[in-house]
Parts: sequence; C-alpha cells; structure tokens
Amino acid sequence: MGCSTCGTCKCDRCARNVELSLDLTTPGEIQDVALFCYFCDECRHWSGNPRQSSQWRRSCAGFQEAIKSIERRAQAARSKFKLIPGGGKGT
Repeated sequence: MGCSTCGTCKCDRCARNVELSLDLTTPGEIQDVALFCYFCDECRHWSGNPRQSSQWRRSCAGFQEAIKSIERRAQAARSKFKLIPGGGKGT
C-alpha cells in the first residue's frame, strides 16, 4: 500500500488500480487491460515525491470497488450484529 494518506483515497479500494494491494486483488476481476488505472504512479502521496501533483480522489467516474474490499466491509458489518436472548420461537 501507499502512504498513510492513501487509505481515504478511492483508488485504494478500486479494482481498476494497478497499484492495488495483493490482499485486495482478485485475479480476473478486470478483464479488459484498457480499463486499468495508473493515477497512483503520478501521485505524490503514493510515491512520496513532493514534485508530483496530488492525485488523491474522493470520487471517480471509473471507480469499481474491489470484490475483496466489499467482502471486508460486509464482514465488518456482520461482526457488529448481536444475538438477542429469548428472541427464538414460541415467545
């Protein structure tokens, strides 16, 4: 992953990002090579080079959330569910 400021950038969870971390990458998720995005290569937050411009994004028209990122968010939401005692049959 890139710098700590990349965590809130849309690119950090986008399946089209060629710099996406391996733990979020699903082989074959993006079929067309022309759809890959290279914004991080030119971003100072990713490279640490202050001469480059900031490519940090809050939104992007081409954003496609990675499958594993969706699964992580769903797992986190499921872990917050709590069972209510006595909520079974016959009550």
